Amino acid sequence: MSTIPDDNLVQVVCSSNHQWLPLVGKTVGTVKKSLREVFSIAYFADPWVNGHLATLSDRLSAGDSLEFIRPFGFKGGETQQDYPLAEALITADSELQNIRKHIRIENLSNVETLLLVTEHFIQKYGDPGKHEQPVFQEVARQLIVTAVALSDLHKSGQTIELVKNVHFDPLSHIFFVKGKEKRGLSEPQMDVLQALYEAGEKGLSKTQLELNSGHSDARGILKRLIKDDPDWAAVIHFPGKAHRGYRLG
Repeated sequence: MSTIPDDNLVQVVCSSNHQWLPLVGKTVGTVKKSLREVFSIAYFADPWVNGHLATLSDRLSAGDSLEFIRPFGFKGGETQQDYPLAEALITADSELQNIRKHIRIENLSNVETLLLVTEHFIQKYGDPGKHEQPVFQEVARQLIVTAVALSDLHKSGQTIELVKNVHFDPLSHIFFVKGKEKRGLSEPQMDVLQALYEAGEKGLSKTQLELNSGHSDARGILKRLIKDDPDWAAVIHFPGKAHRGYRLG
């Protein structure tokens, strides 16, 4: 166990970088801004203080441990990842989902939506650089597209399906459940989960699930997974009274 070398120091951790620094009284946002380049802190990194999610305005005390955790396995500034990163951010951020509801109700324009998204990200993650702007724009675009789709469903009287709680990053080959990274999945588990993920809200029958995943014990694989992990248990659905198939959501 590491010891605190001085009563006036704060431990800052980001990936393999960790150091005790005289930051008592500083805000999380100030630390992130000053150490972003030195510690390679990603813009979309969540700050955690002593194991609890923090805000940029929180002030640090002696002995605190401030860790910046980058969600979804993405690296900032890689434009080819704008679409999946935007999708993952929307999935995990309830405030972005509230913005989408506001878009649908108020029929906001592209500019108004981008302004709301930008204000939200600045408050949550700090001042952006040039690499973040394409992601902001992609988040706004996806919010508008889905808001329009939800409006059409509402007008037609159909059931409105909100954003998924499960995201799969094809680049890192990692699943995220409500924004939480899920590592350590076995190959059979990955096969079954990918089959369900690709099926979307419509789900799969038992036979379809077995065929699409390549595992005759697909149901058993899911049963064992939800028994061991309550996060998966909350988003894996089995056929019920509504006669819907196996699905994620």
